[in-house]
Parts: sequence; C-alpha cells; structure tokens
Amino acid sequence: MCYNKASFYTTGEKLMRVSKGKELTGFDLLASVFGLGWQTKISDIFGITPQAVQGWKLRNRIPDSRLQAIVDASDGKISIEQLRG
Repeated sequence: MCYNKASFYTTGEKLMRVSKGKELTGFDLLASVFGLGWQTKISDIFGITPQAVQGWKLRNRIPDSRLQAIVDASDGKISIEQLRG
C-alpha cells in the first residue's frame, strides 16, 4: 500500500509549511481544519462512507457538488478556492 506523506504531517509541520509561504490547500487543508478523523467527519456531513471520501483523496479531487457544504462545515476557515488549490 502506498501512503501519501502529506497525510502524516504533524501540526507543527503543517504550520512550518504555511510559515514558509506554502499555503495549505485541498486535502492537507481539510486534515488541518477538521483534525484527526477528518475523512469520517466529512463523510458524516454527506451521509456517505469514509471510503468514498478516501476515493476523492486517491483521485485528488473533491466533487464540485460537495465544495460549498465543506466550506459551510468549516465555519469559514476554508474557501472553495483553497479546496481546489
């Protein structure tokens, strides 16, 4: 099984990336905002399985129809533009 290193960034590493001018986008941003278990939290919003959200990550694409609901669930911490990153 192949793991994406971005999935394993610690909070400190994420902050270092941001501080070096590398703004978090997409799935790194979701993990940062929603924290541990972010795939389950996102799947609960839509009533889908965490495996479906994992599929988004594997394809590196969040469906356009889901973007606004994720933005709303983040209480304004994420924008659609950042998710599309």
